[in-house]
Amino acid sequence: MKDSRVSYLGSSVLIILEKNKIANFKKEICKKKRFAYNKHMTNEQQNSHQTEQSRVMSYLSLFNEIDKHFDKILGSEKFLPYNDKIKQIIQGKYPISRFVKIFQNDLKYFGELRNHISHGLKIDEYMYAIPTQKAIDKLADFVDKIVEPPLCIEHFRKNVYSVQLSDSFPHLLKLMKEEHYAVVPVYNKKKFLGVVRES
Repeated sequence: MKDSRVSYLGSSVLIILEKNKIANFKKEICKKKRFAYNKHMTNEQQNSHQTEQSRVMSYLSLFNEIDKHFDKILGSEKFLPYNDKIKQIIQGKYPISRFVKIFQNDLKYFGELRNHISHGLKIDEYMYAIPTQKAIDKLADFVDKIVEPPLCIEHFRKNVYSVQLSDSFPHLLKLMKEEHYAVVPVYNKKKFLGVVRES
């Protein structure tokens, strides 16, 4: 009985060692292929390859900002799949819930692309999915709107045209006509004096 256990353990160790040898052999083949591929690349191809790598890194960095912000909003300590975070934010009453609901398909697509990039990198260090610059720009725009959502004042703020007490009356009338104002505030330097009405 004892001997059979030892031989069973011995055969398991041998199997594991054989699997490791095969895995290492596959890695060596991949390295040689990459070396041969890189060796025959022109300078233009190498520059293009570096550009692709920088696009991938930019994309992953931007995606991680959104993903971490979702964790922060949800206050989640444990792991939660990305699509579940989107679902919870939509169902909750968070400042970004409406935005996430409107653009949930885009956000899910960004998550799928991130998975393709990440898992492609993990398999054999090749990049099978490379984001376009347009995708990176759109993701950067989403980061701005999710991490720092715009405030109401930014949508409703208007430049208020005013005149100084020292301005001429014709200047005031011209301003009111050009800007279609019925009321214009009047200041003496920084001190508010009142308003001039159209009627």
